[in-house]
Amino acid sequence: MANITIKDIARLANVTPAAVSYVINNRPGVSEEKRNTILKIIKETGYNPSLSSRKLVLNKSFNIHIVVSSEYTSFDNLFYNTAIKRMMEICMKNGYNLVLSNTEDFENSRLLHSISQRDVDGVIFLLSATPAAVQCLKENDIPYVVLDAHMTDNGSSTVFCDYSEASYASFRYLVSMGHRKIGFVGMKAIPEFFAASLNGYRKALEDSRIALDEEWIYGVDNEDDFGDFSSILSHKGITAVLCATDIIAVNFMKELTKHNIKVPDDVSVCGLDDIVIAKYATPALTTVEIDKCKMGEEAVSLLIKMIDGDVETENICVHCTKVIERESVKKI
Repeated sequence: MANITIKDIARLANVTPAAVSYVINNRPGVSEEKRNTILKIIKETGYNPSLSSRKLVLNKSFNIHIVVSSEYTSFDNLFYNTAIKRMMEICMKNGYNLVLSNTEDFENSRLLHSISQRDVDGVIFLLSATPAAVQCLKENDIPYVVLDAHMTDNGSSTVFCDYSEASYASFRYLVSMGHRKIGFVGMKAIPEFFAASLNGYRKALEDSRIALDEEWIYGVDNEDDFGDFSSILSHKGITAVLCATDIIAVNFMKELTKHNIKVPDDVSVCGLDDIVIAKYATPALTTVEIDKCKMGEEAVSLLIKMIDGDVETENICVHCTKVIERESVKKI
């Protein structure tokens, strides 16, 4: 059959063009019987679906943009690379292209042009979305998901980790290893994460019936600026430190080494994230795994549901409490 189209396949199978697209892209939502019928017709007709035909029939561009905040650098690159890789896999599985952008694209009109040309079906923001960006997408009826940030107050769909829960798990693990005087180091530059991690730390202190010493809590402006925290360890009797990210933990261990403080013999250190460098640190870092693959998968799956009109908004929490034991924590 010459010049067969997706509409022809749909007519022969007595289904909608959308159902044919679902089968072509190996997506759920079509019964096994109809799926087999569609596949049989595709094989018999020799139909070879093109991206352009799918765009025309389904009124989609099959482009999803990931917008990375230009504010964040090293920690976020290491952390989110895994999530982005998983998002690419899910997009490919569902027939979508993944396009990387940054928040500056809203200012220089690159992404705005794609939106005006209807060349983007949906957007995933990493960490944050500016009010202007959100307003632009809402005005153009473009669905979006914010990954790893709590934005439930403005009607945004989000996928996030409960960092309070992860911090709590890290603290309780340190308690199980015999530690009672446990310090906390977080990065003030990301206030929402600092607050969430600190809340988990405080709750774990309370549940462990350990009196809080405010001098155990230390906020850094960047990932390798520890000021005089190393000296605090010596006169406060702290035996373990919970770091709100693995990057902070690795840099903190380097700082301790400069002060001739050995990890874990003198002080135990536990992180949050389980990014790739954690297992290559010296000593290898004990940490709580933040499931980046799961978060990326949930973000893309949710966005595709929104594109298809299956859901309007949704907030998904990925629970992360798994401790990855390595060499930086000692039982006392």
